[in-house]
Amino acid sequence: MNFALLSKMMALSIQSLCSAIKALGSIELIFDAHRDDLGLWFSQKDTQLIQQWRQSTRPPKKYPELEAILLAEGASQLVLGDGDYPSTLAEIPDPPAVLFIKGDASKLSFPQIAIVGSRNCTVSGYRVAQDFAEELASMGFCITSGLALGIDSAAHRGALRAKGKTCAVMGAGLDVIYPARNKALSREIIDAGGALVTEFLPGSPPNAWHFPLRNRIVTGLSLGVLVIEASERSGSLISARLAAEQGREVFAVPGSPLSPVSAGCNHLIREGATLVTKPEHMVDQLGPMFGFHSQAQELQARNKQDTNTREVQPTEVHWLIDQMGFEPVSVDELCILCERHSSEITAILTELELDGKVVQTAFGYQRCI
Repeated sequence: MNFALLSKMMALSIQSLCSAIKALGSIELIFDAHRDDLGLWFSQKDTQLIQQWRQSTRPPKKYPELEAILLAEGASQLVLGDGDYPSTLAEIPDPPAVLFIKGDASKLSFPQIAIVGSRNCTVSGYRVAQDFAEELASMGFCITSGLALGIDSAAHRGALRAKGKTCAVMGAGLDVIYPARNKALSREIIDAGGALVTEFLPGSPPNAWHFPLRNRIVTGLSLGVLVIEASERSGSLISARLAAEQGREVFAVPGSPLSPVSAGCNHLIREGATLVTKPEHMVDQLGPMFGFHSQAQELQARNKQDTNTREVQPTEVHWLIDQMGFEPVSVDELCILCERHSSEITAILTELELDGKVVQTAFGYQRCI
């Protein structure tokens, strides 16, 4: 698509544009349509603009620098109706009329799983998200998330750790990385063959109202959405609702009923989301449709043979639980008490929490047995 036509698109009502593209099949046909037909989708103002542009090759004055900015960013664009536009996203009720992409746009057509959750996640939640993403990416899924801090970052990094595919959907323009702390992560995603994706024009700031719009793209691109650590009012619950409305599978990792950061996930499970504690649970439900079932079985077999790294040994379980006593204790306190590294203690505590043997409270971890 030429930039003059793209610029004209961006000056129109996006909602009307989507309706027209869905009805006609392509953006080019909109500019060839009869004036009376245009009135079916566009306001009188937009219809007049289209009429004025019919014979013009010049872009509207509003976006004279769009071509230069996109070229400087090394970005490409996909328009609803294009053959390369992601088919799963095109199916949702309100797909974006245009996607701006930095990186490998073909990754948007891979089978994708979205992983979302709290920005202020716990250490164990971060690790769970990273581990899920790593294993799912190793099976061939593209991991999609929103480039936020916390669970989103863990999901992207898990996919990168597996040398897999990951896409970050942004709530701002491609040239406005938000949060700024994730600039390095955004570069890693591009360098690893992933993609940054947005529907917002270059230079667009991360306005609060952008993020619910971003969430519908995260879920719309994906076959299923996994929620890890979400409070009762978390934006991740909006993603889960959007996913259900779009006909996507919704999965949630359970948490302690005493932990506020797990209240949202527990609520989703109560409302019908699929409870998962291992990536294989998701693949068993999604994988057979896309040929991943055998890979999941191989992964399960590998895990059974590698119990030293993937499972907590009974001696380790009893050793750590005995050290905890019956009062809440922090990871730092356990490290000092047991003279072990925090990563080792956290790994065991995470497994124990998933097995229901300990719970995480506001004052630390507490044993349940």
